[in-house]
Amino acid sequence: MPNLLEVAAPAVMKVLSVGEGTRTFVGTAFSVNDKFVLTCRHVVQAPPPAPPPARTPVLDGGPLGDVGLKWIPHDEPELDVALGVTQNATFRDWLTPVCVDVAALTNRITCVGYGSEDRGLESWSDHVGGAIRRYGLVSVQNSLHRGCSGGPCWTSSGTLSLSM
Repeated sequence: MPNLLEVAAPAVMKVLSVGEGTRTFVGTAFSVNDKFVLTCRHVVQAPPPAPPPARTPVLDGGPLGDVGLKWIPHDEPELDVALGVTQNATFRDWLTPVCVDVAALTNRITCVGYGSEDRGLESWSDHVGGAIRRYGLVSVQNSLHRGCSGGPCWTSSGTLSLSM
């Protein structure tokens, strides 16, 4: 398998919650084509019954500045996935996730994400904590550090999915 940090780095970004002069790091996202990004719903939206925050999730575009997104809603409560479309940017690099064959899934995956704002992008090996068979997605076993949710993960066969 190739060096996943090198493969992922151009397409993986920090998600920030911005409001009233503050910028708070809340998670990781990755571009899946030139206009769309994928992350976990819990990264960009408080779980019910919490009221929506008065803050806006954006991507940290580094020298390009913040990348505004329009989040596309869905009505699947078990699906902790958020898809966003950029409002002011085009991505040059992206990763293409596929539905995982859950029946053939081994117990180990490799994740990439921002473990904390000051450590930078990192990768680690993790155990599969669960699988949503209907969607072909996997979740990791509670070892995600705050901020890693929403990054890409690879199965041992090299299939890309989403870290939840």
